[in-house]
Amino acid sequence: MDAVVNNGRIPDDYDMSHLFAAGIGCEPYNNSQLRRAQKFVNDHNSQARLTVGYGCSEAGSNVSLPMTPHPIGNGNVGIPLPLTTLSIFKPGTQEELSYNQLGEVCKHGPGNMLGYDNPDATAKVLQTHPDGTEWLHMGDIGYMNEDGVVYVLGRGKSPRYQGGDLPLLPMENLVADAEIEGITDEFFVNVPDEKHPGYFLPYLYVVLKDGYTVDDIEDKVKECLKPYMYPVEIIPIKERPFFHFKTNRIGLTNELIAARHAKKFFSSKKSTAANR
Repeated sequence: MDAVVNNGRIPDDYDMSHLFAAGIGCEPYNNSQLRRAQKFVNDHNSQARLTVGYGCSEAGSNVSLPMTPHPIGNGNVGIPLPLTTLSIFKPGTQEELSYNQLGEVCKHGPGNMLGYDNPDATAKVLQTHPDGTEWLHMGDIGYMNEDGVVYVLGRGKSPRYQGGDLPLLPMENLVADAEIEGITDEFFVNVPDEKHPGYFLPYLYVVLKDGYTVDDIEDKVKECLKPYMYPVEIIPIKERPFFHFKTNRIGLTNELIAARHAKKFFSSKKSTAANR
């Protein structure tokens, strides 16, 4: 959907009344993205109700349906497809969790891949549990409510040193729902904490309206976040990457790590020169 909204090739007066359904896949949209996409559809004369799906290649593509009375947003990806079972397990284990408990989303049912070329990688993802059921461990963090509706909140468990988990979508939604003046778009990237292995640090990317700076929005960002969610840095960019965003998020993570190493290198150089 981002590719349609942001490609710049659809005129403002283009009539999309022929469009009866519109959906989103890949990564979960935050609430701000959902509102913008729904507005785009409606502004082009379509009454389609935006829906959200969830899945991956290893699971045989889509694994859920947006057939639920619960409103779209906050990571809601709907209920499992027919013949498909979704459940939540404690990350890194085969311990099944109860309703509303945050854990790894796993899938049992038709469509699961046979395996990767790498047997070790396959063994990590396709796991036979003690009851003999084979589950695909999908690597995404989320939960299921009492009505069987699944909410996907981000990729992998991301704890922060000294307390607090950093699932990307809830943090993005806190900023999105605050509707901070000057911010047109935003998203988080979690980077491994070098000083504390196994923990992460959040960085916030923002697209700002003309005339606004990070100083103008920083206090408002902190007001809507819990202290452990405060970003290490707020980074302004011209536009959100929208083509295969999951890959782009990984790329941004690698850029941040490289920049951090470069900063350390030059700081070390300066310190060495000062001591001569």
